[in-house]
Amino acid sequence: MPETSETQTRVNEASGTITTTTPATKPGWQTTEFYFGGIAMLISLAYASGLIAPDGTSAYARAIAFAAAALVSMGYSISRGSVKAASSK
Repeated sequence: MPETSETQTRVNEASGTITTTTPATKPGWQTTEFYFGGIAMLISLAYASGLIAPDGTSAYARAIAFAAAALVSMGYSISRGSVKAASSK
């Protein structure tokens, strides 16, 4: 296993065993929430900008799509912040 700045290796001198530990949290880009959130945000933005919106879509529906994209982004940021805060304790 390649060592990173987060990987810790310990040697038990009495038994001669080597233990390698890594943190429980993954980097954000390795989580499914990152990819699902990104896809949801891109779809919302594409709909709001009219790329995939059917003809006759109201301005209200597009505003809702922009709001959904912003909420997805904020929700991901808050969830990653809470995971990082919990892992640092």
